[in-house]
Amino acid sequence: MNEHDDHLLLWVKIWVEVVAGMIIIISVAAGFSLMRLGGWLAFSGGISWISYRIISAENTKRIVLSWQDWPFYIMAGLSLVSLCIRPHSFVDSYSYRLPQMLLWLQEGHPWAVPIVDFRINQMPHIWSFLSMVFFLPFGERGIAIPNLISYLILLGILKKFTDASNIPKTKSRWIILIFMSSPVMVMQAATNDNVLTSSTFLMIAVYFSLLRPLSTSSVSYSALSFALCCGIKPQYVMLAPLWIVWFFHKNNTTIRQLHWKVFVWLIPLVIICSPLPTFSINYFYHGSIRSPIVSLVTAEEKTESTTTTPDRGVTPEKIWERPVRSYSRLAFLSEKIFYVYLLLLICFLHQNYLHL
Repeated sequence: MNEHDDHLLLWVKIWVEVVAGMIIIISVAAGFSLMRLGGWLAFSGGISWISYRIISAENTKRIVLSWQDWPFYIMAGLSLVSLCIRPHSFVDSYSYRLPQMLLWLQEGHPWAVPIVDFRINQMPHIWSFLSMVFFLPFGERGIAIPNLISYLILLGILKKFTDASNIPKTKSRWIILIFMSSPVMVMQAATNDNVLTSSTFLMIAVYFSLLRPLSTSSVSYSALSFALCCGIKPQYVMLAPLWIVWFFHKNNTTIRQLHWKVFVWLIPLVIICSPLPTFSINYFYHGSIRSPIVSLVTAEEKTESTTTTPDRGVTPEKIWERPVRSYSRLAFLSEKIFYVYLLLLICFLHQNYLHL
């Protein structure tokens, strides 16, 4: 194991532990309708845990910087400068992601609220919880901090993939640089969108499953990273069968060789960090996983005469009986381009160079 791998493993583990811990803290606080307090506790707890893990690390040289990687530092610096000038956003973020977080802060809990955009109640809680931790101390710009961290972690993971191949070092660095310097990557690192963070958690799960020796630790971190990935972007749930296949067939090793005591606490943790809690609430209380509707028109108002309008200002009643489906084609297109771009890079490396 080289020095780069030591440091990458340390920082990846810290990031997964911190995010999972933040989700647990806010989830407990939300049970008492104290989400704002939970956000501050999660922030202070995350800083404390990072400090503890770094201080307790055996290697005193915490960060490895190489002048050969100066182009990547420039890319990260450009993203940081872009964020300082003005945080970027997608219409989807202003339509339901940020309103979801702000409404939950206002109400003190993440339970469904009557609203016109059904996605505020549809989308899982992970991204709003994570955004809240950085929004409280830093404002709107702070929401991009998880993306900046994810940008650096994704860079390290891609370098580890190329190191595991027979690609010449110079060529491998150019491949990564082309990908990481693309406009969509640089802009995603400074935005309040969640595509980069969710994709990085997916790559972390792949890193622990393919590039780390099979152990209880690697399985635990891979499962937790995959749960966080799905909790941010529930579309990734479709990849769960692939992870299960790897779990049962990796190196012809049976699951009996793993320490099952760990899974006693890992399984509940994975469930909390997954979209399952949100899906369950939406299904059992609002009749649908995909389109939970919390009507703004009460039963009493519906029984009133059609010639009278409920006391909702000048807004006609019929406008509020169904959720408004706001939609951003540009955001949708750019997001799909990012997914295709990442998938093509992985397929290219695996098909031509990687021998895992």
